Amino acid sequence: MEELNEKYVRDLIIKLGLTDTIIEIYDEHISDEIIAEELGYSWSKPYTILELPAEDQQEYEVDKYIPLLSINSTQIIAYDVDREGYIKYYVEQGLADLTCYTWDGVLLEELTFWWENEVEEEDIEHIAKKIGLKHYAPILKSLEEHSEAGLLSTFETQKIWFEKMYKEFNIKK
Repeated sequence: MEELNEKYVRDLIIKLGLTDTIIEIYDEHISDEIIAEELGYSWSKPYTILELPAEDQQEYEVDKYIPLLSINSTQIIAYDVDREGYIKYYVEQGLADLTCYTWDGVLLEELTFWWENEVEEEDIEHIAKKIGLKHYAPILKSLEEHSEAGLLSTFETQKIWFEKMYKEFNIKK
């Protein structure tokens, strides 16, 4: 495969029907103040992969897993061509044991991260709408209920909750 380039990835984002906000994040021209404040410093074009020469890009199987976005320059959200869904991986850890999700599924941990870091609920809802999350409202409600009941206090209970959300909303492929 020839070198993966920015235009190809941008065209794919459009073809996948991701929101204009995702395109703005990719283009690094965010017009929304809340998105700019909450995601502008951490979400970006996946330079970590795109700046590599073609032979090095193949380490990340870019013909199969097309990188769409980078989070904190260490984590990649990619489109899985074969399974027609989204994956997430850490650049340093490579492509072992990849789970495929819907758009909501691949961003469930991010939604939870915003909530845990006390981003205002109105801002979370705004971000969720702008980036195209469909199930954010009931997931936020579940987070609140489980947290109040002390059911998210350990890694094990968090893992159980995540699996419940993946199954309940059918957001894992």
